[in-house]
Amino acid sequence: MMRIFTISFPFFLLVISSPVFGQTTVVLSAAKDNTIFQNYLQYSNGSGNEFAIGNNDSYQSRRSLIKFDVAASVPVGATITAVTLILNVAQNFRGPHDAKLYKLLTDWGEGTSTANGYAGQGNTATGNDATWNCAKAVAGGATCVTAWTAAGGDFSATLSANTTVDQGSPAWTGLQMVADVQSWLSSPSNNFGWTIIGDESIAYTPIFFASRENSTTAIQPQLSVTYTPAVPLPVTFTGVKVFSKNTGVQVEWTTQQEINIERYEVERSTDAQQFSKIGSVQANNRSVVNNYNLLDVNPYSGVNFYRIKIIDRASKVTYSEIVKVSVASSLSQVTISPNPVRGNTITLLLSNLQKGNYTIRLFDKLGRQLLSKVIEYDSGSVTESISLSKVMAPGAYQLKVTGNGNTLTRQVIKN
Repeated sequence: MMRIFTISFPFFLLVISSPVFGQTTVVLSAAKDNTIFQNYLQYSNGSGNEFAIGNNDSYQSRRSLIKFDVAASVPVGATITAVTLILNVAQNFRGPHDAKLYKLLTDWGEGTSTANGYAGQGNTATGNDATWNCAKAVAGGATCVTAWTAAGGDFSATLSANTTVDQGSPAWTGLQMVADVQSWLSSPSNNFGWTIIGDESIAYTPIFFASRENSTTAIQPQLSVTYTPAVPLPVTFTGVKVFSKNTGVQVEWTTQQEINIERYEVERSTDAQQFSKIGSVQANNRSVVNNYNLLDVNPYSGVNFYRIKIIDRASKVTYSEIVKVSVASSLSQVTISPNPVRGNTITLLLSNLQKGNYTIRLFDKLGRQLLSKVIEYDSGSVTESISLSKVMAPGAYQLKVTGNGNTLTRQVIKN
């Protein structure tokens, strides 16, 4: 097996030819990592030699953030087939515990803060450091350049991977991690990495991992990515763009040199991972410039991601780049009153929705569904009171109202 070693600042890249024909594996070092602290809201550990997860003895949590620059090492258009994250345990005081990986949704910072002797406490944040409340903090950590939408980090409700950590070199892998890395390759500007969350259900579960700043290179974080290089498209895309048009979203794309293309399918997603078809357009199959468009008449409220699925006459499939647009929810309204909520009841005001049945679901910060209820909406303004079967702990929750092909998402705060 041939091995080629290349050093490229700021990460170390190892490229390995794969025994599976046509596949290549690259091993990346982290581009940045950090720790945020629930009990020290102005603290961070951006340049520390360890990062931490788990609770202290007062049930206050530490969470780790880590990012790898996938697009710098994997060629555009490649298909990701396997992903493995490998960390090295520096300290673990309480034996085996689960450590879960979730895809981050907001860009965050790694400053020059360094823990003063104990990685579990961190130190005062420097400029652009991440803290419990700030994705990027002003030096000192008291105010934010960019605040998290919810304290403790903005991350997907979908679990990317879980593994049990004791000692040694634990590894995380799985299909959702493959989907995460594929989305980062397709849309590098949305690569914010993962958060690692330990056991936060009981007291004193700290685990410390060697960080990218650790003086021992061999134990720094590594991400192994296996991919198949892209097959050249039987068409040349010269532009894909999306923009709001009336109450919908206009998707436009321009091509040249079409060869045996059957059709184009426009796909939409809310997370740049799971896409669904919204329409199709027959190909012209001309070598000249071809202009296409499709109007999405029923986009989701908030951020919508789009891509073009290219299907040739032999039924082979390739994809365009992913583009996104934000759609304001100026007509359909779901209002929570009061918010923060009081007691054990959530009151919703629904207005200007399409007639039909809507499913109301409430999720906690870890993506666990707390309730699901179906209501019938006719017209006008409707007030719906939802009583929970168990007491809501203080914190941030996510409420989703789904129906008629739309999903409206609202944050619920419980003090």
